[in-house]
Amino acid sequence: MPKIKYLTEDTSGKKLRRNVPASLRELAGKSAWVERVSGTTTDIREGANLFAVETDGEIKRLRNLLANSQDKEAASSTEQSGFRIRLSKVDAKRLAVNYFYGIEEDRALSRFYSVAKGWSDLDKASAIADAAADYGDALRATDGLSNTDEPDPDHEAVQISIDLLIEAQFVTEGVFEQREVGRRRKKTVWVAPPELMDNENFCLLIGHVQDAQVELSNRWLEFLQTGAKPENLASGFPGASVSPVSGTVQQFHTVGDLTEAFEAAKTKEGVSYSRQSQFKIVTRSLREKLGKDFRLEDVTRQHCEELAEFYPRIPSHATQHYPKMTLEQAAEAHEKKTGAPARRYDAGKKNLAILKSIFQHAVYLDWREDDPTQKVRLVLSARERRRLEQDNGYDPFTLKELKTIFSAPLYTGCQDDEHGYDKPGANIVKRHRYWVPLIGLFSGMRANEILQLEKSDVSTQDGVAYFDVTEDPSQEVLDVEKRLKTANARRKVPVHPELIRLGFVDWVQNQRKGRLFPEARAGKNKKLSDRYSKWFSNFLKKRGVWVERKKVFHSFRGTFADCLKNAGVPLDRREAIMGWDPKGKMDARYGDGFDVEVLFEEMQKTSYPELDFSALYPA
Repeated sequence: MPKIKYLTEDTSGKKLRRNVPASLRELAGKSAWVERVSGTTTDIREGANLFAVETDGEIKRLRNLLANSQDKEAASSTEQSGFRIRLSKVDAKRLAVNYFYGIEEDRALSRFYSVAKGWSDLDKASAIADAAADYGDALRATDGLSNTDEPDPDHEAVQISIDLLIEAQFVTEGVFEQREVGRRRKKTVWVAPPELMDNENFCLLIGHVQDAQVELSNRWLEFLQTGAKPENLASGFPGASVSPVSGTVQQFHTVGDLTEAFEAAKTKEGVSYSRQSQFKIVTRSLREKLGKDFRLEDVTRQHCEELAEFYPRIPSHATQHYPKMTLEQAAEAHEKKTGAPARRYDAGKKNLAILKSIFQHAVYLDWREDDPTQKVRLVLSARERRRLEQDNGYDPFTLKELKTIFSAPLYTGCQDDEHGYDKPGANIVKRHRYWVPLIGLFSGMRANEILQLEKSDVSTQDGVAYFDVTEDPSQEVLDVEKRLKTANARRKVPVHPELIRLGFVDWVQNQRKGRLFPEARAGKNKKLSDRYSKWFSNFLKKRGVWVERKKVFHSFRGTFADCLKNAGVPLDRREAIMGWDPKGKMDARYGDGFDVEVLFEEMQKTSYPELDFSALYPA
């Protein structure tokens, strides 16, 4: 049995408690809605459902009141329109639900059904006739059998709908005129202007109110005919968010529901662990910033803009570096530690893209009618744009830096390739720490692409040795998940002649089946390059080469890209070797791309003439 929402318990007994959103507490004059409950579990559950509907309506009313006051401050009296209402389809359903249960609650409090049980047979027969007539009128109105094709502005359902709008603060009473109708029994009605009657969702509200009236009149008629009092919340009415089976209001979806559904969908799609980690930063930000119980339909564009502004401030690896903090606390701790906020705008753009896909998923699930992120952008100041233009990513290594890297004890002789890799010794250990930088320098491959290589991924075709860069394992059981960054990363990269001279191909032939570098271990997100990149950064620091976010392992990729360019290799062939998104996309869609022999011819043109690796050649 699911837990009853909002139910808590203290020394005084059971109660329903729901916190007022922080932005509305001053307007509400309280921090929470609290209601004592008692009775059976069914009674409490039904009371909780009604409590949810009522407080949902109050939250919407307060939000509308707040928005209206802000609009009045922002707009002149000539621009202000009483009918610029923010009424969604879900709002229309909820207002009708509140109307329906409000009447039923009033009937229960006034002992409406109990009083009728004492009527005489004659009174009851007259009441049944009146009730049947009311039920018939309600049905005809709902079925569109009224005298006019469009809703009559003076019709009861229209007038009730206007009352509901005013009560919920969608519009203010002052924007309506009133007039008297009827000859004998005069009554005052709201004048419904054409702008309101043309509003699609207002017309939907009228329809839901009519449905509610059909159900209310039917319940009264059935009681008179059978004498059986309707169960509280026993049935709903078509179109509204009420379950006709259980008789309970369906719970509106929350931020927690959406983030859970989105994460489950991505897991089902089989996205990589590291990609899931990126998604979870965004789903976590939604839960932390808005609350997992926050109504999904109440998420606004402003909420999403605030999240977009926050994303660049989230420090790198926030979960690992600040494990017991919220993302906001992590951002503040990083700023306090470094003296400046994180300015991770590229990461911010990626997170915003994920946020957009999350709300697109909500629309796909029919949990929202619109996407609040649709017009949200990550806006940078002119100063930040200039800074980003100057900071154009990782810098390639200079010749001096390359000489420093490859003159380390790891290549001239070290104690071992573990803790003693930077201490002079008699050993040159040819495992992943030795080979990966060399492969990066002479292929431009990414660290993870190299580390996940299997023996079978180094193949020969027509006498040309090449790396088969793929995410497909050659065996059923592999101790890590092979993955590629992009679809274009799947490619064949010829083994550079210098790597052949260094004995790499012969070394591969002497390895066991499986991963070429089994000693390389994955980090927490199951990605081999995470742990290795940290080690390589420490290696660069000890060599005096490391520069944060500028000189890292990825700098080899820029170094080799420049090498290809300086050798006169055409762009389309550079793209094929580097695994870039091709400029000629239509051309690239057809055929299998360049033969590995053609790419090897281009690879042979490249060299680093001022770097001497002859000391590392096999004897």
